[in-house]
Amino acid sequence: MDQITRRGKQILIGMFVAVCACPLSLLAQEYESRVPAELDSRRQLELQTAVRKMLRGQEDVNNPQNKAMLNEWFKFYFDRMTVLDHLPQLAEDRSEFFQLLQQPSSGDSTLSKAAHDYIVGITLSYMQGVADGDKFHPAARYSAMMMIGGLNAVEPSVIGDRHAATPYPKALDSLIGAVLSGTQVDAVRMAALLGILRHAEHDGRTKSLDATYRTGLIERLAIPIIKGDLPPGARTPEGQAWIKRRAIDVLGALGDIGPDGRAVTALSDIITDADAPMTMRTTAAMALSKIQIPGGYSVDATKLTTSLAEIASRSAHSELARLRRLQTRLANAEKTPSRSTGGFDPVYDEGVDDMPLDEGIDGEFPDDTGDGGGSYDPYGESLVTVDAAVREHYKLDLSRRRLGYRLASVQLALTGEYGADKSSSLDDAPAHGINKLEAAKGEKTKQLVDGVAERLRRLFESLEKPTVRGNATPPTPEEELQKMVDNMDAAVRELDTVAGIKPTATTTPAPPTGIEPTEIPGPVGAPAPVGVPGPVGVPGPVSVPGPVGEPPVAAPAPPTGAP
Repeated sequence: MDQITRRGKQILIGMFVAVCACPLSLLAQEYESRVPAELDSRRQLELQTAVRKMLRGQEDVNNPQNKAMLNEWFKFYFDRMTVLDHLPQLAEDRSEFFQLLQQPSSGDSTLSKAAHDYIVGITLSYMQGVADGDKFHPAARYSAMMMIGGLNAVEPSVIGDRHAATPYPKALDSLIGAVLSGTQVDAVRMAALLGILRHAEHDGRTKSLDATYRTGLIERLAIPIIKGDLPPGARTPEGQAWIKRRAIDVLGALGDIGPDGRAVTALSDIITDADAPMTMRTTAAMALSKIQIPGGYSVDATKLTTSLAEIASRSAHSELARLRRLQTRLANAEKTPSRSTGGFDPVYDEGVDDMPLDEGIDGEFPDDTGDGGGSYDPYGESLVTVDAAVREHYKLDLSRRRLGYRLASVQLALTGEYGADKSSSLDDAPAHGINKLEAAKGEKTKQLVDGVAERLRRLFESLEKPTVRGNATPPTPEEELQKMVDNMDAAVRELDTVAGIKPTATTTPAPPTGIEPTEIPGPVGAPAPVGVPGPVGVPGPVSVPGPVGEPPVAAPAPPTGAP
């Protein structure tokens, strides 16, 4: 399947925000298409069969007749991806395309590689023209850049000689150019950022990029974007934040401190900025945990630790406020006749303290509920007929996973471990905590770091689901909720005391006026993007399918209906 499991949410959300960011003029204008040649089903099958034989190494792509057939097929296939009536099928087309490239060779491997490389080359050339073509529909341009971001020099393999995908190096210049362009639309810029992140994640594992190139990504792309030097565009605040957060992800993925430690400085500045959006600070904490900082590197460990504790504290207090509203609703349930809200509960489900409803429930935080990260339905349609008790347990699970993601980000940045049982990492990448630095080993600082780390562990314990042994009666939603609130309240108060955080009164926000698009996986019915390949393990926390799929959360905006 798609290698971008965790990135799948980012792509879908990215598309949603991208639509919001596209200038209305783009949505209203007339668009051009490249009308594909008329091929009957027999001819299409004949061409597809020929292409598959070349990719399997059974036919030589350099044979003029074979190459002509291959060119005919992909000209038809790619032209069709620009046709307005075909836009809803783009995600499926991308998935099909990347699956085709990943089929194993059953003949001459040299012939197979020659065919693969030729197809990748013509794909980059064709899709670059579509992505840069301002007369094509933004959805087609977005899709074209997703294709570029998903191209591989080496496809992934899960059998035999198992290995991750190697992104196509020549695509990186196109991706960077799209992000830095002053005239590119945000829908394309968003797709390009996801592709860059995929390349950065691969480099973080293999250190395959030239050092000068890596420095350029840090100095001339990621840090300027993080500091607000964004390419011009009529984008929403959510789109603006998404672009910055993906730039933060790039720094974390590269795992490099940058010239004179500027990557570390940029991330530290965000973490310690009390006025920065909480989602941005959480993303920066996770990114910082992925950078192996030299032991003697000079950082203000006390300030960083206090700021990380504050992120955890504010997040916990916000979730407590949401849970207490839920308690009030349950207590008044018999007094107030229930009414259908389509599963959306305005008392519980609104965002608090800029903590998005679904943050951390797309696989970025280990799932202990057994239902996978993809079951979250922000509109509640699947819950309309669900038993009330099941629904309340479901809400508690969402709270656990949402807060758990933020706590994990903070713990990993602080100690390189997360959870009540001190797991070492959220994925294959090792985490590095600031507690290992010399700057954190002074007596007072070490006492603060250790104290905060222990209280974070206790906060995680407060999120654990109750264990029901034997024939014991499981707790009711009300009982489970009360215990969770009591334990969280005690744990966060301890954290506040140890870190010297002054608690602030948590007020109940006014009834929501709508759902924040920033972190929500797209409007109801929005086609899920499928198709930007990424290296194994690069999908979600992002990987454009080196494989199949599309790139773990608020993005600039792909055009309405962009697949």
